[in-house]
Amino acid sequence: TLDIFESDDVIHKNRMIASQMAKHAHQLADHPHIRQIRQTGMILAFELGQDSKTPFPTDQRRGLKAYRAGLTNGAILRPLGDTLYWMPPYCIKGEEIGLLFNATSKAIEEACR
Repeated sequence: TLDIFESDDVIHKNRMIASQMAKHAHQLADHPHIRQIRQTGMILAFELGQDSKTPFPTDQRRGLKAYRAGLTNGAILRPLGDTLYWMPPYCIKGEEIGLLFNATSKAIEEACR
């Protein structure tokens, strides 16, 4: 039931996880193919582009390429166009966020070659 949100202090735990996600994600803030990183709670987005101002042509489907590369690197990344989303389950652990970050970094490199 929803009582678990109170008894397990889920909101506080999610804030801690979201903070860890932000620390990892912002390591990519200066990546040449990241246009923007944005986050709301446990949802984090990486917008891909040719550079920090120029999107990729839509027919290149870089988000789809990154999604596929993410799978081969052990992560499910949610692409919407050329934006990749992290939407992990509430039970994700710190080391798993590290794995997600590593897989995302590799996926971006592979998709943006």
